[in-house]
Amino acid sequence: MRFRSLAFALALTLAFSAGVANAQVVVTFNDLTEAPSITVSGATAIIVPLPGEDFQVILMNAIVPGGPNFSDVFALRDSVGGPISDLVYFQPFNSIPGALQIEFVSDAEGVPLVPNPNSNLYGSAVETGALQAIPLPTDVVNPSLTVNVISDLDAVPEPSVLALAGTGGLLGLGLWGYRRRKA
Repeated sequence: MRFRSLAFALALTLAFSAGVANAQVVVTFNDLTEAPSITVSGATAIIVPLPGEDFQVILMNAIVPGGPNFSDVFALRDSVGGPISDLVYFQPFNSIPGALQIEFVSDAEGVPLVPNPNSNLYGSAVETGALQAIPLPTDVVNPSLTVNVISDLDAVPEPSVLALAGTGGLLGLGLWGYRRRKA
């Protein structure tokens, strides 16, 4: 009878720990509002707000690193082949074994970003303003980790506004030329 109780307790413990090990970990960076935010679910994390609209997240026991010193970065662009507006860095947090550091860096009002030269730029996508899943680099081996970004889009004037501004400019030049000839 004692053996059955011990076996049941062991089986229950293994079942619980298997569920925790396979829990889905979701990190979402929201840069859509004037007050950017970050949410983490399914893992213990340390969130560090950085200057501007940037964040650093350290996920505990979240990865099996492909190497002890990798630094991979994914870029979000304003348009196809356009300037980089946001970067998502992945690297091990060496102070804590098995921890992953994810850093979100956003541009400063239209100033394009350049990835750190010591990082491996492994991909990019055009930002949509909607929830976008960032593919994980090959150095991060964790099928239960999802990293999302909701990125702000740079304001692009409507074509009708551009046409109106152009028409106003041409009328202004015409009026200036007319007055100059008349004088």
